[in-house]
Amino acid sequence: MCEDHAYNSLANKPLQPIKEVVTVETMQLDKFIEENNISRVDVIKCDTEGAEYLVFKGSDNILRKYKPKLFFEYNPFVKGFMHKHDDVFLLLKKYGYEFYEFRNHTLCKVENFNFQTNDIYAE
Repeated sequence: MCEDHAYNSLANKPLQPIKEVVTVETMQLDKFIEENNISRVDVIKCDTEGAEYLVFKGSDNILRKYKPKLFFEYNPFVKGFMHKHDDVFLLLKKYGYEFYEFRNHTLCKVENFNFQTNDIYAE
């Protein structure tokens, strides 16, 4: 954990110094949906300080079956994961997602992963 909790991450190299290490249990979204008999997923909001790729990778069945709308934060500065930052977009493109960002209170389509903000919408 970092002193400023906004920077806590599953990465081994967060953006601020680590003050304390805490072990947390994780579960793939696909498994959570199955174990809790959830029959529909319309939206996924994801802000996991760089672990978005891992979240969506563990959501294969959800993304394939429901194709929910996605709101997630993209932070190209987080390090310490085994994937590259653009991998999340490459993964989601395989499910047919297109990407948008909010600029000046307007939703703008983004091509080539050239984002100007961190808040991404995908459908």
